[in-house]
Amino acid sequence: MTSLISFNITKTFPMIVSGNSYTISFAENVDEFVIFVSNDSNGKQSKYHFDRDTASDFKHYHDEDLHNQVLEVIRSDIQNGIV
Repeated sequence: MTSLISFNITKTFPMIVSGNSYTISFAENVDEFVIFVSNDSNGKQSKYHFDRDTASDFKHYHDEDLHNQVLEVIRSDIQNGIV
């Protein structure tokens, strides 16, 4: 049996890659951050999880928000047809 985990969506925005429209949603709960990606054309979806400690450590050591790097991974996944 699977339990439901709720997330608070903090930001949603469109992204166009290779002429296709995608919806990106930033979400969080007590333990982690999640970026949801939805292909508006075919309904394909994916999600990318990272915990709060990882995000904090990344910001500390690289002086950059982890979600910026995750967006680059998402862009690559879109270009490779994963999403």
